[in-house]
Amino acid sequence: MPSPAAYLRKSKDATTKAEHLDRLLATVRRHGHNGDTVIYDDWARSGDQRKLASRKAWRELCGAIERGEHDVVFMNDLDRGGRSLEEWLRFIRIAQEHRVRVIAGETDYSAPENKDRLIFEAWLAERELDAAKRRAAATIRMRQGRGDVLGQPPYGYRLAKQDGRVVLLEDPDHPLHPILDAMRDAQGNTAEVVRLLNDRAIPSRYGKSWSPPALRRVLRRLGAAPRARARRTRSGRLSMPSALSKLVRCHCGTTMTATDSRNELYCYMGTRLGLARHGRYVMRQTPVLEFAKAEAAHLDIPYDKVTLGVETSQRREALEQQRERLGWAVTDGLLSRDAAKARAEEIDHELKNLEEAEQLVDIPAVDWTAEPASLNSVLHALWEAIDLDAEMRPVRALWRVPEWRRP
Repeated sequence: MPSPAAYLRKSKDATTKAEHLDRLLATVRRHGHNGDTVIYDDWARSGDQRKLASRKAWRELCGAIERGEHDVVFMNDLDRGGRSLEEWLRFIRIAQEHRVRVIAGETDYSAPENKDRLIFEAWLAERELDAAKRRAAATIRMRQGRGDVLGQPPYGYRLAKQDGRVVLLEDPDHPLHPILDAMRDAQGNTAEVVRLLNDRAIPSRYGKSWSPPALRRVLRRLGAAPRARARRTRSGRLSMPSALSKLVRCHCGTTMTATDSRNELYCYMGTRLGLARHGRYVMRQTPVLEFAKAEAAHLDIPYDKVTLGVETSQRREALEQQRERLGWAVTDGLLSRDAAKARAEEIDHELKNLEEAEQLVDIPAVDWTAEPASLNSVLHALWEAIDLDAEMRPVRALWRVPEWRRP
């Protein structure tokens, strides 16, 4: 017999998961369901369409609906199900085909009479996500111009504010010298270093036991460990780092695995679902590299760096205020219409220059003969992902570089 399902998702909020879950289960109980609800948990996962592959519970929910395991799905709000109009329309189509109700915020979005509301609210959710991305990008550019340290600090350090900038300082709660002492005592043997750290009760970053991968991550960020090298797989093949690692996205939305030893890309979801359900899931890397070369062939690479900071945003705000006051100046007889129009054109021109200056990024030159790990970091600076179609052909590159710098 079909059971109700409850989907829980929020991207960045570690403290209120229990409150969101209680609210979700209260909605389920109000609709007369008790104890038999299946909860699908994608907490701390983004609702972005581009990150759909990381939402494992969402994929499991879609599969369960197709298998007829649920007759109703509950969510706290529509944007908790995701911030993509395209994905919402696909999900509602699946739900309607299997006669499953989708209730979010007390509204049944699978009902035909609510289709217009679904499209409008899903579009609003996607627009808000795009706006948040733009705000985040502007903040990062401002902090880079100010000289802030970005990202999570390495083990042994913490972030602190000094002279108006965010800098790295040593963290007394996680000192480095016990790790260096253990490395010296173990003569660099990773397994022995891990054993010594656990025996000596040296705290890891998150309070868990030390493991070889955790130790390698710490050492790599400190510049004390080598990057990935060739290694033997279970089958005995030699696996090499690839220039396309974590860059190519399958037509199902999953990031493909790159294996340089066989010059291949494959989708792990395809290996799970099989050719009949998924379609093609293996291809050669060469067509993607040729596509990438063609995309990057005519990049306008800026060599002059522009310093960005608080002054840029202050200047933009002042210009916008000047433009607003032009109308009052004409009304009060302080400026003629022609003079106001000329000044407005000057302001628009300067605002455009400020906007372009903020979009300047340090685009690295692409050396296609570089080692795969180095080339991979350059390609990631140019693109978020390269998308494939159902025939496993590269069709789109999602650029990090502003449009006016592209070919």
